[in-house]
Amino acid sequence: ESFNVTSVTDVSTGKFTVNFTNAMEDINYCAVGAIGRYSSGTNTRFPVQGPALVRDSASSLFVAAGSNTTSLVDSEFYVAVFR
Repeated sequence: ESFNVTSVTDVSTGKFTVNFTNAMEDINYCAVGAIGRYSSGTNTRFPVQGPALVRDSASSLFVAAGSNTTSLVDSEFYVAVFR
């Protein structure tokens, strides 16, 4: 479901911003996620370089998805946020 998610912005290859309908109180929330495979079928991994989920805003969450060679790739991803 899309509980409290208004949209997902495709920033660039493998980089996405999950925008919240209602902002969190602050950035002290917990985000967990998983990614699938991208179109070529090569395994992807989560996290990529540094944290794959970056909580730098109360109104959005940055997500990065990468392949097993550490390059960023567009892939399905699933995120849950807890406050």
